[in-house]
Amino acid sequence: MATTTKPYGGSGNDSLNNTGTYSFVFPFFRDEDVIVRVDTTDFTYKSGTLGSNEYSVAPNSNKTGGNITVNPNPTGSQTLLIYRKTSVDNPKTDFQPGSSIRSVDLNNNAKQVLYFAQEVEDSANPKVSNAAGTGTSFTLSDLNSAFSSKVDGSFIYFDNSASTFKADNTTTKTTIVDGGSY
Repeated sequence: MATTTKPYGGSGNDSLNNTGTYSFVFPFFRDEDVIVRVDTTDFTYKSGTLGSNEYSVAPNSNKTGGNITVNPNPTGSQTLLIYRKTSVDNPKTDFQPGSSIRSVDLNNNAKQVLYFAQEVEDSANPKVSNAAGTGTSFTLSDLNSAFSSKVDGSFIYFDNSASTFKADNTTTKTTIVDGGSY
């Protein structure tokens, strides 16, 4: 299983330090795809001078890891989690009729889907929480709860704004993962 998280502080994790700079090792596309959470609060990404509850990313040359700097530095009783959150709202490359198809574009689109699948599989990654919004992984009962007493032609979908699965027969969904329609 691919690791898309790096925890600091708390039992069994690397210790917090007094510098506010922490390393991580997982591939990512954009600096904004690396998220920092202290306890249950996601900090805001910023390049430049950091304000309160903000962090910056210093990637290595091939974006397979790097360092984050966080402000304020967590205290010894807090847990810091660095995780990846890859957007799948739009493909990395949108191929147009008559345009050339480059291997780098195909690879980036494949990596985008792979990164998302890894994030969903990594039970420590809070990108996807359970139906109650309190856990860090889904179970079959979470999916079943979305369909409880649904015998009305509902379909299941992931509500990105609520970070949970829902079942609905009144909402029309027209966009699928690759951006096409059905």
